[in-house]
Amino acid sequence: TKEEIEKIQEQLKKLKSPFKTLFIEKLEELELRRNLILAYSQQDFENIALYNKKLFGEFDEELLKIAKDKVFTLNKDNQKLLWEPLTLSEIEKTIEKYLADKKIYGVDIVFSYTNLSRISVIMGKEIKISISKHGVFREKELLSILAHEIDTHLVRHLNGVRSWWNILKSGTGNYLKDEEGLAIYNASKVLPEEYKKDSIYKKYYITKEAERFDFKKTVEMFQFLYPDRSMEWHFKATLKIKKGIIDTSKIHPWTVMTKNKIYLEWYDYIKKRIDNWTLNENIYKGKIKIEDLDYI
Repeated sequence: TKEEIEKIQEQLKKLKSPFKTLFIEKLEELELRRNLILAYSQQDFENIALYNKKLFGEFDEELLKIAKDKVFTLNKDNQKLLWEPLTLSEIEKTIEKYLADKKIYGVDIVFSYTNLSRISVIMGKEIKISISKHGVFREKELLSILAHEIDTHLVRHLNGVRSWWNILKSGTGNYLKDEEGLAIYNASKVLPEEYKKDSIYKKYYITKEAERFDFKKTVEMFQFLYPDRSMEWHFKATLKIKKGIIDTSKIHPWTVMTKNKIYLEWYDYIKKRIDNWTLNENIYKGKIKIEDLDYI
């Protein structure tokens, strides 16, 4: 990867295009990710912490207070507002109709026993929507998930494909923060107004709290906050946060992969931009961040 980055950097010196900035930023992000992987492979804890911060930023103390309050004041009857659970057949029909209404064709819908996520969109040569057979979906909730996965992630990918620029299809440097914020915003619009969605607040709170716990205690925290999920789910969710640390008894901020913190922060950022009319439909032209609009 290092050699490929260096080759592309040399090629960029000859490029005369406004897109040159997008390629430079993408290479900078790839170098940060490469350094983070290298730090994990060497158990270099100082650099693990450094590159997590460079990629995902510091925690926002005000958002931490809000997240903690949300987590411990959750309305236990929330799920009833999302209507009744759907059968697998009803889920498939709902997704097929949703895609047809958006004039998106050629997408396979598959069911899986191994999905950690209830729904994931696989954007390779063939696009697939993979649905967990273990997942429970209520009608309003499913529509919210589809607004997240299809209206945001898939639509931006397809528009990137149509642009003929691979970087707009796969994503410009640090595009993911804005994209996840936009996806969560789109998903929230579909939910009933009185429904209080807590998942992004839980992610933020847990990611910070995991700094104080070893692997085992983090699993127990997931069990406490998600009592309806399986032990396998609790373990895999912990693995996402504590990945790459060989000695699982360690307790320290560098034992936490902080990617999960971006969801709340960037939902908050995107919501403010949309509420203030400072974001337009051009954001869907590809997998881009807001600053990239100057080059599109």
